[in-house]
Amino acid sequence: MSIFRNPFDSSKRLRGCSCGAHASEAEHRRAEAVERADEGIYRRVVESAVMRAIFPEDASRRAFLSAVGSTTAR
Repeated sequence: MSIFRNPFDSSKRLRGCSCGAHASEAEHRRAEAVERADEGIYRRVVESAVMRAIFPEDASRRAFLSAVGSTTAR
């Protein structure tokens, strides 16, 4: 944990982010934002693959989505 770092170790920083992996909280937040964006991309890839597997024809996919709606389908 970052709050229990050895204050006498010259190779360690005493200040940084809450997880201890970044130089500052701002850098930590930027890294988290990138991770969330990556998760969204992967989620879309999986959703697309599932929809293509279940509905190989666009017409049947469109009919399903218009019948139940995209939120329910998701």
